[in-house]
Amino acid sequence: MRKEKTKVLGLCFFIGLILLAGNAIAQTSRIDLVLEDIHIQPSRPHTKANVTAVASIRNDGSETANELYIGVTVKKSDRVFRRIQDIPVLSRLPRSGSGFSLPINLGKYDEGNYIVEIEVDPDDLIKETDESNNKVSKDLFVGKPDYRMETY
Repeated sequence: MRKEKTKVLGLCFFIGLILLAGNAIAQTSRIDLVLEDIHIQPSRPHTKANVTAVASIRNDGSETANELYIGVTVKKSDRVFRRIQDIPVLSRLPRSGSGFSLPINLGKYDEGNYIVEIEVDPDDLIKETDESNNKVSKDLFVGKPDYRMETY
């Protein structure tokens, strides 16, 4: 009887280890979304200009990322000036360093200093190997239009 109990306990322990290992493997993601940089266009915008941010995004993981969204926040003097959340970008971003550039129309702004912040997967819907490389901020200065006329 004691021998059978030991076998049963040993078998239960072994099955428990397999379940734990399987669960850990299932929860491990091999996706790594990276927001490389933001470029502001035009580089020196004025109050009459439409501002565009171009985000460079790639997947350094070994698995394809599905249903990719980004969030955009524009801040002025530590307060949120404009927020665009959950912009659908792609239904799939292939694996292993594949990427793309995404132009985002930010609109027109009054004269002043702003911070443009873009984040890939802002709601953390995609489990990644590294969540720390999903957000980039860039300073944006909007000046007055230059109406000087040149004479020839």
